[in-house]
Amino acid sequence: MNVLSNVVARVMFVLLITFSVPVPAQVVGWTFKGASSGVPSWDLTETTPRDEDLKEAIERMKRNGVNWYEIGVAWFMPSLTSIVVEPIYDRERIHPAASGSLLPTVSDQRLEQVIAKFRTNGIKVYLRPSVEPNMAAWRGDIAPTDWNQWFNSYTGFITHYARLAQRSGAEMLSVGLELNSSVGRTENWRALIAAVRSVYSGAISYDCGGVLYHGRDEDYTTMDLVRNWQAASVGDFLSAVDYIGIDWYPPIASRSDSSVAEMTENARAIADQFLRPLVQRFGKPIYFGEIDYASVDRSAMNPLLYRSGNIDEGEQASAFEAIFRVFSNQPWFAGMFPASHFLTVFKDQAGTTNSIWFKPAEGVFQRWYGGALAKAGCLFDWAERTYPTLFPNSHIGNGLDYYAPYYYRYYPGSANYVGVSSDNQRVWLLGSITGGQLTEVGTFEAFAATAGC
Repeated sequence: MNVLSNVVARVMFVLLITFSVPVPAQVVGWTFKGASSGVPSWDLTETTPRDEDLKEAIERMKRNGVNWYEIGVAWFMPSLTSIVVEPIYDRERIHPAASGSLLPTVSDQRLEQVIAKFRTNGIKVYLRPSVEPNMAAWRGDIAPTDWNQWFNSYTGFITHYARLAQRSGAEMLSVGLELNSSVGRTENWRALIAAVRSVYSGAISYDCGGVLYHGRDEDYTTMDLVRNWQAASVGDFLSAVDYIGIDWYPPIASRSDSSVAEMTENARAIADQFLRPLVQRFGKPIYFGEIDYASVDRSAMNPLLYRSGNIDEGEQASAFEAIFRVFSNQPWFAGMFPASHFLTVFKDQAGTTNSIWFKPAEGVFQRWYGGALAKAGCLFDWAERTYPTLFPNSHIGNGLDYYAPYYYRYYPGSANYVGVSSDNQRVWLLGSITGGQLTEVGTFEAFAATAGC
């Protein structure tokens, strides 16, 4: 972590008081404290990750509080008008511009092996098959020459993975991902869902995708959810699934230095305007099947457009902090699967990927998911009891405040701050106790053990 100058530290903590608000301890009632590495899974092949790498990643996910993992697998259509959905196992056969071109179809044996790794380590699995046109096109624009024949082929594809999910114990299966051009075909979809339920006993979802942004407009301001999913004739089959997945990519910041408070306010307004009506119409809980913020400048302004650029790990952390604040206690929200926990743990020196490994955002997940930093409040409570003169319990707010990368409390009676860095999980002090110097005093793990947290 970069060491801040004393002047910058003082200014930063003034900003903390001015712009941040107390937040709860962790998410409440979420089914899915999930993670993924993208769809299709960007780093799952027949040979990667290595067993030792996957073991390390799973252990770190558990430390972060992850309890579900999303695994994606792709089949392909030769063209947008094709009536056939088929696997491609040979990378050389995949068009270089296809959206699934990163990976060919993963074999059933490999898929079941990876599913077993997660489940034996106490992490449930969400299997998310997808169809990728084998060309420069998006799955949401497919236009088969005969929809009934296409659904026959597609049903074979989905029931294949329904049987795989049943025998491997995967706890949830998506029956569709971003197939926007098909969503008015209610009878076809209901028949497919019935076929899946006849061979699979787990939870079933449909991932709407293509919502809350318009991927083909430069400004990404069009909200496809309104056009595609609130129309009375569209998506009636969603009442037959257990969960509705949403891809969350709207702008929640107006500038590169937006505060957590602004991001929170913007995200809450979008949720109220566009997500609540979906819940009210179908009566199903919603989760984010896709959500990601790269650790770069302006990623919260447009997560799809700004995936590379100037490194800004704080913006990534702040964006996720805002999302947690908005959705942590919504009774209709079931959780999320951010493309943040790759299957190989690595230190991203460039700082430009969606990965949160070794970044402040990882600590944000630890706190909200009930992982390593979830006990920060307990530690601060102990400090107040043990050192009441230094940390009188008349601190501002009832929980914790956040300004990347610190979770903290401020005590106006003593003009002291105590914080935990979500970057390196160390405890920091600032104020009269340190002569105005931002001072590291030890590891969070050691202090938490002393405090009995």
